Amino acid sequence: HGKTTTTAMVTQILLEAGKDPSAIIGGKLPLIGGNGRAGKSDIIVCEACEYVDTFLQLHPSVSVILN
Repeated sequence: HGKTTTTAMVTQILLEAGKDPSAIIGGKLPLIGGNGRAGKSDIIVCEACEYVDTFLQLHPSVSVILN
């Protein structure tokens, strides 16, 4: 449904813009050598899923919601 692709794309865009985000991605992103990284900014890109309702504990200031 595009969650991993979108999360990886947003992470790559932010990295190339020099924003140094942290990221939690559902698949490997070659640019970061895996599926997660600890950046030094206050930005985190996090892939969440509705399968288990733990995503309700997240309180982001910006969200991208995919169908």
